[in-house]
Amino acid sequence: MEHDQTKQAALDRFIERENITGTLVQLNVDDHIGILLAEYKTRAYYVGEWIETEKGFSAVKLSPTFDIENTSGVTWDFKTLDGDQYSISTFKEKQANIPTYIKELDLYVSIVKKGSKKEPTPATHDLIDSYEVLL
Repeated sequence: MEHDQTKQAALDRFIERENITGTLVQLNVDDHIGILLAEYKTRAYYVGEWIETEKGFSAVKLSPTFDIENTSGVTWDFKTLDGDQYSISTFKEKQANIPTYIKELDLYVSIVKKGSKKEPTPATHDLIDSYEVLL
């Protein structure tokens, strides 16, 4: 994994490496990690993660791309680099259990933790505190 001295340089490298042409959003979750939701193409998304270490900053892709163009929404699992497992749900229409609306994507999004080595019991509540549009 390559590291950059600044978050912006890591972001630029990630955008170029992954050919992101749509919107890129950082989802800030309760676990104090930055989950990236990238729009690869119209209504096709994948998940990434911000990494910050003493070496610098990096961003990595964590999941395959899921196209929701012909569906009302999709839920898929992903694992962070530290081994924690999460599930992300993305829907075009409002859902009772999906509280976060990202207007720049016109998408309702939720992330729940499915477990970790430290906490094998899954969380049942949405973990998104806020989001920030990066691109």
